Amino acid sequence: MRWISYYEMAGGNTTKLKGCTMQDLIQPIKTNSIKDEFISRMENLILSGKLKPGQKLLPERELARQFNISRPIVHEGIVNLVAKGLLTMVPRHGTTVNDYRKEGNISLLSTLLDYQAADALDPKILGDLLSFRKTFEIQMAQLCVIHCNEKDLENFYQLLVREKSADHTNPAAIAEIDYSFHLQIASVSANMLYPLLMNSMKKIYLLILTRFYQNTSIIPNIFNLHEDLVSAFQQKIKTKAVDIMHQILDLGENELRKQLSKHEK
Repeated sequence: MRWISYYEMAGGNTTKLKGCTMQDLIQPIKTNSIKDEFISRMENLILSGKLKPGQKLLPERELARQFNISRPIVHEGIVNLVAKGLLTMVPRHGTTVNDYRKEGNISLLSTLLDYQAADALDPKILGDLLSFRKTFEIQMAQLCVIHCNEKDLENFYQLLVREKSADHTNPAAIAEIDYSFHLQIASVSANMLYPLLMNSMKKIYLLILTRFYQNTSIIPNIFNLHEDLVSAFQQKIKTKAVDIMHQILDLGENELRKQLSKHEK
């Protein structure tokens, strides 16, 4: 594959590229910004429960002093947290912490899952994730039967080949392949929200799967079920696809709960 230069993309004009100047296109590479760091710390304080629902934040000026950052950065960060449903800001009355379970929105989902991935996995969050996953992945399998075409099947078979040659002693690598397989199902479902949901959950999904595949004896069973599922897609048998997806998800849930139970002991 040959890379196309900026010059070629601009049709030989190095000054303009589809109405944009080169200065518009190329921006400095930045490390994690101070604002992002402030947002991350505030998110952790709220999601960990150290800041309670209904608790009033210090004034922006005082927060800026304690975090040793500028007041405009604090204000921008608070606006971001308000948009996620973590805070409520009332002019001249201050900012209070929300109950994110009631006020949070879809933009908070990735933050919540990243927080869980970085910290010890909460059994309640795990249970909710497994239940939610079962709901939408069963639907994904049904839609995949309807929409799967020859090109999609070719992609599935390439994933099955990767599974057969995978190193079973590397749980992280197996988890990546498993994630790719389920993401392919989401993509083929023709529901644009399912791949977005999968990618929103990728970090914690991989964390859970890596833990799951530490039991290497489970890998052949899962990969055989993947092969059966692709066969159901090819044969266009919806009931078979749903039954196999149930088996995959039930096997995963039972094994994870078993591992979690041992860890708690």
